[in-house]
Amino acid sequence: MATTTNRNSKKNDGGLSSLTPRQISVEKFTEARAAELESLHSVISNRLNKDFRSKRNQRRRTNAFTNQPGNKRRNPKRPRSESSIGQASGGGDHETKIPRRVKRRMELKGNPESGFYTSGDGTKRLRTHVWHAKRFSMTKLWGFHIPLGLHGRGKGSRDVLKKSRQGVLVHDASYHIAVQLEGPERSLLSILNKLLEPSPSSHSKEALDSILTGRSYGNAMLYHVEPPVSQVVAPVTYMWRPSQLPMRRDEGKGGDCVGNDGPVSNGDYVDFRKLWVWIHASSFSEGYASLKQACQRQMNETGVLVGCSSLEGQLAKLEIFGSKASHLLQKTLHPVKISSSEDSSMLRKCSTEKAEVKNVADPYKEENISSCAILPLFVMDPRLI
Repeated sequence: MATTTNRNSKKNDGGLSSLTPRQISVEKFTEARAAELESLHSVISNRLNKDFRSKRNQRRRTNAFTNQPGNKRRNPKRPRSESSIGQASGGGDHETKIPRRVKRRMELKGNPESGFYTSGDGTKRLRTHVWHAKRFSMTKLWGFHIPLGLHGRGKGSRDVLKKSRQGVLVHDASYHIAVQLEGPERSLLSILNKLLEPSPSSHSKEALDSILTGRSYGNAMLYHVEPPVSQVVAPVTYMWRPSQLPMRRDEGKGGDCVGNDGPVSNGDYVDFRKLWVWIHASSFSEGYASLKQACQRQMNETGVLVGCSSLEGQLAKLEIFGSKASHLLQKTLHPVKISSSEDSSMLRKCSTEKAEVKNVADPYKEENISSCAILPLFVMDPRLI
C-alpha cells in the first residue's frame, strides 16, 4: 500500500508542475485582481491619511547643495557651469551676500540698548532667549517667549532641579515690567494708599521708614480706583529709590540714566522722589492704566504734577535661588571703589564718583541681610572683569 501511495503522489506532483504557467500576462493578472488591489490601496490610504510622501527624517540626502561654497572640497574635480564662473569673476564688484542663518544668529545674539527684539508675530524675546532656547522648550506666554522647565521628561527640568537643590539657579524675570512714579513724596504716598492693600500707612513706623528710605521693598495687591467697589488687578512689588545716594557723573549734565533723580528743587517741592512698581506682564496693561488714572486724579485734586511712565525694556530683573546664591553675588558683583586720581574711563555710564565701599563681602552674607532688603550698589560690569 505504501508503494502505491508514493507512486500516486509523484504522479500528482508532476501533473501540477506541468499545469503551472511559464509566463504571466501583467494586464490579465491585474484585471483579475483589481478588486483586491483597490481594497489594499484604500486600506493603506486611510492609514496614511492619503499622504504617500516619505517622511523627512526617512529621506535620503541628495547632492542639491554640492555647488555651495562650503562644499568645494568634497567635489574638487566637478566641472563648473558658465553661470557660476561668471558670478565668481564678477563678484569682486559686489559685496558678498550674508547667508540667512548667519543673519539670524547675529540678530538673536545681539540685544538692543533698550527694549526687546520681537519675532514675526510681535512676540518679544528676553535678552537670554538664545541661552534658554538651546536648553529648554519655549512657549509663548504674556507676549514673551518663555522657557518651560516642566517636571518629569520636560526638556531641561532635571538640570533645573539639580541646580536649585545643590547649587544656584538664576531666573530671568524681565517679563515683569516696572512703572515709574515721580513727584512729591506726599503725593506718591497718597496714591499708594488708595491703590495698594496693605497700604504703606498700615505698616509700623519702623517698617515704613525702611521702605521710604529705600532700604527695603514692599509687597501688596494693586486695586482699581473706580468706585464703588475696587477690583483686584494683580500682586505688585514697589520700591523707592534710595533718598541718599552719591551724585552720579552725568547727573549734572542731564544724564538719561534710569532711576536718576531730577533736580532736588522741583518747583517749591524739596521732597521730590521716584518710585518703581513692578507688575507682571499678564496684567501690566490693566495695572499701568490704573496707576495713570490715580496719578491724574491726584493732579486734579491737588494741582501738583505727578509723573507716571513705563520702563518696559529699560530694566532687567533676575531672581537667584539656591544655597550658593550669596557666593555667586559675591563672585560676580564688585562694588566700584575709585579715587579722584584714577582714570575716569574705568567707570561706565551710571557709575559713581568717589564712591566709598566698606566691607565688600559683608553685604552678601545671608545673616547680614534682612527680609525684603535692598542693597543699592554701583558695581562694575561683570563682562569687563
